[in-house]
Amino acid sequence: PDAEGSSASAITIAHHSRATAPVPAWSNWWAGSGRDVAEKILQRFAPGGLPAVVDETTRKWLSELTPLSDWGSALTQPPSTDQLQWEFAFQEALVRGWVGTVPGLTVMNRSGKEEPTIDQLLSRMKAGKWDSAGIAGFQLFTRKHENQTEWFSIASRTQGVGWSVVWWQERAGMPDLLNEWATAAKAGDRGAARLLHAHRNCPALPKELQDAARQPIPVVPVIPQEAPASGAGQ
Repeated sequence: PDAEGSSASAITIAHHSRATAPVPAWSNWWAGSGRDVAEKILQRFAPGGLPAVVDETTRKWLSELTPLSDWGSALTQPPSTDQLQWEFAFQEALVRGWVGTVPGLTVMNRSGKEEPTIDQLLSRMKAGKWDSAGIAGFQLFTRKHENQTEWFSIASRTQGVGWSVVWWQERAGMPDLLNEWATAAKAGDRGAARLLHAHRNCPALPKELQDAARQPIPVVPVIPQEAPASGAGQ
């Protein structure tokens, strides 16, 4: 991503249409219809055109924000079962994943027989070659997959009946990334300093960086602009 924020935005529009007359090339017609639908939708959303992703006013304080986390790859689709409902995804600097629920304790399987929903989850773990790493209070599984350490937890729901599930990945090369933040922070990069400070209690933080990570981030004073004197410019 751009150092000053995202320089582009993307909108995906799916349409289900049928041609009203024979067309010479379906691919061209399909793409043309999609563009026509997209243009009409964007005209309704922003009649005067889409605003700049990063305007001049926003650009002034972007350096004070913690940078967005870029892993260089898309978030993987998580394991699933018939009853598992993934509710939202998250992506931070060192960890990313999905959070979901399994409503109910039993479900009718495809053979028409009732079975515990926990059995479906455990079968999914076995099929995916997950290793048990259980901790008191909930079930925890882990595995190495495509050079990523993955985790999957199953716990009783605090509200309602069923299971709360979380699947997440730990970023590879954490110590090297933390060292990069420390180097950039020392050179005056406030975004890197914020990332380092936010991970001051991270178990992967090298011992030699702990003091630097615990340093408070200095606040940059905001100097208000003086209002023009009465009658100025007249």
